[in-house]
Amino acid sequence: MDKNSNNKLLASLAVFRSLDKEGKTINEILSEFLIDIIKSQHLHQFTASEISSLLDELYDFQIPDAVIRTALKKIDFVSVSHHQYAVSDITRLIEYNLEEKQSAMLDEYNKILDKLYIYIENKQKLSLSYDDRKKVEQAFTNFVLDNVIDNGFSDYISAFIIDNKDDQNFMTNLETMKEGVILYTGLKFNPHMSLNSAWKEKFTIYLNTEIIFHLAGYNGTLYQLLFKDFYNLVKEANKNFPYIQLKIFKETKQEIESFFYAAEKIIKGDSALTASSPAMRILVNGSKNSIDILAKKAQLFELLKTSGIIEEDNEVIYESKNYKFNLSEKAVIEKYERKTDERFTLDYIQDIYKKLNYISIKRAEREKNNFEYIGYILLTENSIINMVAWDEEIKSQGDVPLATNLQFITNKLWFKLNKGFGTGDYPVSFKVITKAQILLASHLSDRLHKEYKELQNNVKNGGMNESVALTVLFELRNRSKMPEELFNSDMTSVLATITEKKLDDYALKYENTVKKAKEGEKQNKILKQEIEIKIEEQNKIFEEKEELKKVLDNTNKIKEEEKNILLKQLIEEKEQNCFQRTNKKNIVDGKADKIFKREQLFGFITYISVLVYIA
Repeated sequence: MDKNSNNKLLASLAVFRSLDKEGKTINEILSEFLIDIIKSQHLHQFTASEISSLLDELYDFQIPDAVIRTALKKIDFVSVSHHQYAVSDITRLIEYNLEEKQSAMLDEYNKILDKLYIYIENKQKLSLSYDDRKKVEQAFTNFVLDNVIDNGFSDYISAFIIDNKDDQNFMTNLETMKEGVILYTGLKFNPHMSLNSAWKEKFTIYLNTEIIFHLAGYNGTLYQLLFKDFYNLVKEANKNFPYIQLKIFKETKQEIESFFYAAEKIIKGDSALTASSPAMRILVNGSKNSIDILAKKAQLFELLKTSGIIEEDNEVIYESKNYKFNLSEKAVIEKYERKTDERFTLDYIQDIYKKLNYISIKRAEREKNNFEYIGYILLTENSIINMVAWDEEIKSQGDVPLATNLQFITNKLWFKLNKGFGTGDYPVSFKVITKAQILLASHLSDRLHKEYKELQNNVKNGGMNESVALTVLFELRNRSKMPEELFNSDMTSVLATITEKKLDDYALKYENTVKKAKEGEKQNKILKQEIEIKIEEQNKIFEEKEELKKVLDNTNKIKEEEKNILLKQLIEEKEQNCFQRTNKKNIVDGKADKIFKREQLFGFITYISVLVYIA
């Protein structure tokens, strides 16, 4: 297997977890890896250091010699004498073979990488070079291993995981690797392998400001659930005695006070709500006045009290005897102050140095590579603090960092308490998609914070008027997301916000909108005038029509009257004619009647005469 291949460790971790699923103990699993090395390398005699080096070379496992020695004791055909281990029965090696499982996991890993390369190329709209592909592979390894190292591809990896959340085979393979990491890092930072004993060492965990807001739910439901998982493990570790203490620095309390004061100013209208602070948005929403904000602050401090979180005493630790435990100011303040990122102000870097230096002094000469015995740690989700804590000039390889996040510390507590993976009821931090959401939301917030600062400077310098600034601020707020809100978000839009400079685009978009609005207003004015003219013309036409109708109505009325007169005249004429004809008829009828009667009388006389004559 290629020593320089980054896929080696993740494939090995997947095999580690698959053996755990078979019900094997941690020691049994590690023993199988050691037996595989003995077989493949034809070892007959070796030391713990020699086989440890081979474990690193072949599987990329960096595990303390003390853990290796414990696992070797579990192999019944390997004996030890004067720190030399010898194989007593080589025939027993035949039944052991991890090569097939390793090969299968490598195939799955390479499929994920190929899919990731295509995804990034589609999002960036360009082909990845060979060097870029190696960087992507390294970034993916760091992502799964929870290493706080970002070479510019972690956002694409997070988006890639979220976009493929419904691919069951993909997610199963990733979760197997992730759970292998939990087992591996448990071994790595627990050299004494005291898995079956309760927590018995005093351990102080200092909670940074954002962790307190996680507890209160100010940073959303996902962060609150992460804190709950961590807090439940702390309670379990403390069930017999309060070994683990949760504290805050005096400076942390002051930061909380300042945060609530800023909230009061927003409620009063003295300042604006920034785009990059979901916690502030949740705090001010539903608050009518300063009294509401003060009430919420009282509730938060009461929550700290009931949760057993106390403020650190003003202990004097900066004494000459502790100087040797101080961190190098050159490694922190001078190094990070030189960065061009505006977040790295001198005051900010000095504050980070002060917190980490406090942890360093408190740890003093404790075991730095044993999580259970480090004694002190700073718990924070602040990416810059964690980046400084993981700096190679501050943290030696294999040491537990001075500061860490909820995922790291939850993993270690889970492993130490021997919770295992049998029940399936795991902390939400174990899920790969949880890390993807948290990392992407954090980087999105950082980008929006930069845009907001630039917006403020533009307004201050007169480069942008207030109306444009308010519109841009509204756009920035709309793009702000809590981790849980990213689950169904458009990754293309989120990546564009993080990777591209958007402030000028927002302003240009607004100016174009205003320009279009003005053009539209002008067109509307012209159109309105045209409509008014049309209406006037229509009114005139209507009036003319009504006038014409009246004329026609009058004309029709006159004609009707004339018609009636004419008809009346005709009727009268007809009646006169009829009367005249009737008179004529009567005269004729009278004459005819006289003639008829005369002729009737003549006939009667004639008839009588004939009768007389006959007689």
